[in-house]
Amino acid sequence: MSKPARIPAAARADALAPKLARQVVKQRIQAAVYYWQRVAKHDKPPVEDIHQLRVWSRRAMAAIQLFAPLLPAEPAAELLAILNKSRKRAGKARDCDVLLKTLDASTRKVLDEALQELKKGRAESAEKLRRSYRKKVRSGDVQDWSKALQKQLPVTGNNGHASPPLEFGGWFLQQFAVVAAPLLKQLRPAKPMQRRIHMLRIEGKRVRYALEIGLPSLPKQAGKQLYAALENLQEQLGAICDDQALAAQYRELAAGLKSKQQARLFQQAAQHEKQEQARFVKFSRWWRAANGRNKLLQHFAAILTPPEVADLSRSSAKLPAQRRKRK
Repeated sequence: MSKPARIPAAARADALAPKLARQVVKQRIQAAVYYWQRVAKHDKPPVEDIHQLRVWSRRAMAAIQLFAPLLPAEPAAELLAILNKSRKRAGKARDCDVLLKTLDASTRKVLDEALQELKKGRAESAEKLRRSYRKKVRSGDVQDWSKALQKQLPVTGNNGHASPPLEFGGWFLQQFAVVAAPLLKQLRPAKPMQRRIHMLRIEGKRVRYALEIGLPSLPKQAGKQLYAALENLQEQLGAICDDQALAAQYRELAAGLKSKQQARLFQQAAQHEKQEQARFVKFSRWWRAANGRNKLLQHFAAILTPPEVADLSRSSAKLPAQRRKRK
């Protein structure tokens, strides 16, 4: 299988939305299954395969959630549940990989017992992914639900007559506004809350993966700017969440170990907590800056505000100056 495309070229504004929905969802589910198969082949799955399984499970879920109004409800719900489990299990293995990457040689030597526990946890997650692959993929469940998802829903207009073709461009803008609403709500407060960072990151990922699908249907510059702004938001939130998770993992590993090992782990945990706080302070400055959160909201408005409303707003803004000139 060639490397799956993040942005579907067929998602043009004039494409038929129901047909595109089935095409994009199928492609993203196939990508998730491809990496799931690669993970299931190995006792010690490669780090990159674990990472890609997690990412493409999220992308497939985002596609199903975006296109939900155009898809049969039962197979959509079943596939979301299957993909969410694969995402969580891959996430646990991924957390182990991230932590192992942070350890230098001297720390690895001191923490031999803790490292064995960490590797054991990764192996358990990998085994769960292998079992679920046999149960859900090799058994044919995912394929059967995917086929059921490909059935086109009947679309009728008034008096039972067929409605005109549903073009993707206008439909995407309406549905993207629904998908983006929870994230926009979290971006409204004047100050960010540290306890909400994780949820903000989750919503940001969901919106970014949905935006990838609709990019070809949007004005190029506006879509590109919003996507870049969302990537920047994710980078900042990801760094904060990674330090938060690493600190928690180090403290969890310290339980039951010898005092020397515990001290080393607690030291690592404290270091990541300090980094987390420093990153949050930096993020708070970005949040309040003119080119930070407000700029991101402006990029959203450029996409979600209908052209006729934007034109009316610009015209209204000019009225007072024009009236003064006449006087």
